[in-house]
Amino acid sequence: MRSIFLILIVFGSICKVNSQVLAMTDESSFKERIYFGGGLDMAFDDSRGIIGLSPSIGYMLTKTTSLGVGITYQYYFDRYSRFSTDIYGYRFFLRQNLIAQLFAYAEYENLSYENNLTIDNKDRTWQDAIYLGGGWYQPISDRVGFLAIGLYNVKNRNYQGSPWSFRAGFTFSPF
Repeated sequence: MRSIFLILIVFGSICKVNSQVLAMTDESSFKERIYFGGGLDMAFDDSRGIIGLSPSIGYMLTKTTSLGVGITYQYYFDRYSRFSTDIYGYRFFLRQNLIAQLFAYAEYENLSYENNLTIDNKDRTWQDAIYLGGGWYQPISDRVGFLAIGLYNVKNRNYQGSPWSFRAGFTFSPF
């Protein structure tokens, strides 16, 4: 059952979104280089679940390189033990377009959660992760596209147990 829950958590990040400004040129203004993204996390099994939100903002440094920041909030609950907790933190990311629709991706994430998942111990701890990987971007229009990313936590430890993170979603740029 634990392995099913971990698989659901990994795939629960499927709606993570980071945007790419397709119409950016060297003459684009500061405002035109900014983009917004975010994601929803949802994973459930017979007794546990996570529901979360992860908004982000990015900036295109060049036509092929972007960086950004984001925050994460997740609510974790276990119906059998009657335990619940808030998980929150921040992240920084860097994306480098390689060829056509392929890109390299790096992310530093730092999350706070309760150290022991028991009712009696409510000590919080911060745990960081360094994700490296890559992805594929499929444009739909000048401002919208589809994104899929596969990442590996090189520190190989996090509260979810799995070092892998798979994300997919639609991207957008409002300007």
